[in-house]
Amino acid sequence: MFLRSTRRLLSAAFLAMGLAQASTAAVQSFQGSFQNDDDLALFSFMLDAAGPLRISTWSHSGGVNAAGTLVAAGGFAPVVSLFGPDGFHVTGQSGSGNTCTGVGSFCWDVRLDTGITAGSYLLVLSQDDNLPDTSLPASLATVASLYSQTGQPHYTAANLGNPAEPTARFVRVDGSQRTGQWALDIDVAAPVTAVPEPGTALLWAGGLAALAGLLRRRRRAAPALLAALAAGPALALDAPLAADAHTSTAVPASNFGSAATLNVGGGATGLLRFDLGTLPAGTTAAKLVKATLVLYVNRVGSPGAIDLHPVNGNWAESAVTAASQPPAGGSSLFNLALPAAGQYMAVDVTAQVKSWISNPATNFGWAIAPALTSPATVAFFDSKENTATGHVARLDLTLADQGPKGDRGPQGLPGLNGAPGATGAPGATGAQGPRGETGPAGPVNLTFISNTYDMPAGTGAARALTCPANTYAVGGSCGYIGFDAGAYDVRVAYAGTDNPSTWRCMAVNTGSVTRRLTTRVHCASATNVSSSTR
Repeated sequence: MFLRSTRRLLSAAFLAMGLAQASTAAVQSFQGSFQNDDDLALFSFMLDAAGPLRISTWSHSGGVNAAGTLVAAGGFAPVVSLFGPDGFHVTGQSGSGNTCTGVGSFCWDVRLDTGITAGSYLLVLSQDDNLPDTSLPASLATVASLYSQTGQPHYTAANLGNPAEPTARFVRVDGSQRTGQWALDIDVAAPVTAVPEPGTALLWAGGLAALAGLLRRRRRAAPALLAALAAGPALALDAPLAADAHTSTAVPASNFGSAATLNVGGGATGLLRFDLGTLPAGTTAAKLVKATLVLYVNRVGSPGAIDLHPVNGNWAESAVTAASQPPAGGSSLFNLALPAAGQYMAVDVTAQVKSWISNPATNFGWAIAPALTSPATVAFFDSKENTATGHVARLDLTLADQGPKGDRGPQGLPGLNGAPGATGAPGATGAQGPRGETGPAGPVNLTFISNTYDMPAGTGAARALTCPANTYAVGGSCGYIGFDAGAYDVRVAYAGTDNPSTWRCMAVNTGSVTRRLTTRVHCASATNVSSSTR
């Protein structure tokens, strides 16, 4: 009952904040600007009776909106998603796959015309390729966690061939640069409220996040607390997260301590370490009733399971790499089922934490890896650097009552000072060892090459990209970029290297219209290249 009432209060608070921005029932026009690729714009309304809903966006291709305002072209390609009275996805549209009357095959703006029943609705505007998980219900407080690119403020940099470029924003799938401007008209027989973005209500949002965290903690800790109360009074607390990072065998010399996610799978291993030095003085392993590791699943690349291994050596968040990562293993937990994206994962780690309390010097944290039984698992967990969702990993602890603090006893008599020991003679300085040989030079640069080809209907194409002199193909891609029918029309027959320096793409267009085939190759220089056939 407490959770249900609190959800109602949260919804009322969101609506109260948006009253100043509410429009009357008619064609209602809204404009704004995104700062990052993963931003969302939220709108809510309540329909008293079934009726039509029409949504039009203007910022990509430009035009005059319902308010008579001339909207300049140049904004990002929009996506609109509508969530119904039960919280689940009702309908939506991606501008990148939309055909607009009088514009041609693509207009890149949304033109949605549908009918809806009575009830409360949440409308979300996002950028192309930032799509919701339609299997989960949405609310004003949780909708961001449903979106595929939340926590990735520059995900469109991949359209430039350089996904690590931190300054890139609003790059369309064809590589053209756009802006964060948006504009849309909503035609519905109800007032529409534009929910304020987090930046306009930072202090209030902070309080909301704290309350949401309290609700999550109460719900998650309830079973452990009931068990502890059955045995006697208990103390519940969280151990601070001291360090988190992930490593990747694909780039063994790179550090990812500042990444927004902990990547697991595809050559990546997640690392976590909690500070147990903050436990009350005198805490022993016997006092620990329950320890639960809680992880938030940001995204799932390939479902499956994970293994949790204690790390057997020290590591630093800002320095650890796949090349320097210490070994892991021992009292491992195997085949832990991975939940869906946007869900929490709770693991009982009581035995391992008891061991660390008894032997603090052995606390080097955990390594998270794909389960031996599910080696293809790929998952992305929130790190403490993820400012978008803030679902940091937690170690929830329940301790048996430590008992009241006793009165301070009388101070004892000071003991006699012992005689100082003799200073030992300094040892001889050892001879300097011989200097080792200089190792071979590693790769000095990376080059990304991209090519597009408009493939006529019912035809095939073979495209080859060759790396510059003295560089070699270390990876690439081939296919149709988009979420419309073209994704089903274009069939890739082969994508790979012809020789160490050439990447080949072979595909057919099975559809009835011309489709664009995009081929990319990643080139790197190297001092030693070999190949073999097996």
